Amino acid sequence: MSRLLYNLNFFRAEDFQLFTIDGYTFSPIAEKQPLKRLSYDSNYFLKYNRDMQVNARVSLPRRQKNSIFQKGSEYAQDRKIKFLDDILVIISICIGRNVVPKFYEKRRDFPLCSSKHCETISKNSDELKTHLEAATQEIRGDAWKIKFDNGFHIRAFYNASNIFVTEPRFLADVTIWEYLYYCNHREIEFDKLNRISLNTKINYLVKQYLIDNCSSIPEERLRIFSDLRNQLSHFGKLPIENPKSPFQSIGWLGCKKYLELFKRLTQALVLKTLKIDAIQQMSTFSLLYFLEELIQAGKVTFFDHLEQSNI
Repeated sequence: MSRLLYNLNFFRAEDFQLFTIDGYTFSPIAEKQPLKRLSYDSNYFLKYNRDMQVNARVSLPRRQKNSIFQKGSEYAQDRKIKFLDDILVIISICIGRNVVPKFYEKRRDFPLCSSKHCETISKNSDELKTHLEAATQEIRGDAWKIKFDNGFHIRAFYNASNIFVTEPRFLADVTIWEYLYYCNHREIEFDKLNRISLNTKINYLVKQYLIDNCSSIPEERLRIFSDLRNQLSHFGKLPIENPKSPFQSIGWLGCKKYLELFKRLTQALVLKTLKIDAIQQMSTFSLLYFLEELIQAGKVTFFDHLEQSNI
């Protein structure tokens, strides 16, 4: 038995070769995969990012395990959600596309467009298979399931990356950082946890998951993200108005760049909990370089230059 899939493709058709994970075999529908072109115009990329395409299939094992991320949930009465859905969620986050079975067309949460608001970490099927092998092994562990409530943050990031508007997407990502800090400090009482600043939480998670051999980060160095959160939460719109903020002079373009940086950091953080080192896969966006500069200087000078140039 097999299922048709939407949007399982890479930029080039030759990057997608048949592969198997946990008894599920994924294969491309050759005539539906992206064709090689001599040139690409803006209309091509607009269509590529929006159009939902049935372009792959997955062969199912004889016996399927139930979902971990949606434990106990059902497609319909007496039909439990299967582990395939977990694999497709991870695939979607790794390739930045909404990969869903065709029968999801009948569901209210069927994606509105093919691309997600996150980056492509797995550039081809070989890389994707490697990432899936690491992730599926990790999420089966009882300690992982208990620590992360069966992957609540994975589903949260998947959903947040389908939010079209920048500001609410950022706020949804902030809740993931809050949640992951809580997962690592469940012993702290609620009142005390509630008094810990977002800066402290972000600093801890950056040291714990994203930066090797970093013993401490001054509290103010990553302040930009809490100032952005506070502005949106209390005033609704950017730029930052707090007179005590060192980022009060940053306009909308500069704020947008920091929001984009935070989205990539959130993706790297979420994937690191799956044993996928995504920060190394985002060299095109200089993610590690920008993060290290932020830790050292409290700002990213390149973003200042872009805003001054009105880019």
